[in-house]
Amino acid sequence: MALKFIPLGLMLPGLYRGKNYQMQATSMIILLYFLEGLTRVFEPGLNRVLAGVELVLCTVIFYAVLKHLGPIKKVAVAKKKALEKNQDSV
Repeated sequence: MALKFIPLGLMLPGLYRGKNYQMQATSMIILLYFLEGLTRVFEPGLNRVLAGVELVLCTVIFYAVLKHLGPIKKVAVAKKKALEKNQDSV
């Protein structure tokens, strides 16, 4: 069980510092947890409930990371366009 925490645990320092690459990696890693939760939903007993909680948490984290990265991506695209425009005019 503790081994499941290692991939996200490695990303925590970068997430805390707000590094974009770590956030992008987290959005991909969280999809693996989501898939695991989907497979465990079909198990009987308490596993079904815990898998549902895992799915909700994965969805919230994925959405939060994408909402945080959205404006950063827009700024990067705008800077790239401005740089290309300046290079074309020179």
